[in-house]
Amino acid sequence: MRVLGNEYNRNELAGAFGDLGTLIPFLAAYITVNRMDPLGILVSFGLFKIFVGQYFKTPFPV
Repeated sequence: MRVLGNEYNRNELAGAFGDLGTLIPFLAAYITVNRMDPLGILVSFGLFKIFVGQYFKTPFPV
């Protein structure tokens, strides 16, 4: 599938989840040590990723 000059295929989908192996342990430790609300961190992180992806017109890995 091609949208606005970007091609979305199974490689893009796999790459979108490629960083979860490092992101999840980091966020779990950060939330535990600082006793922060996980909802606030995850929502703001997700919104930031959407904004950056729209700005650069490219999929941004999680």
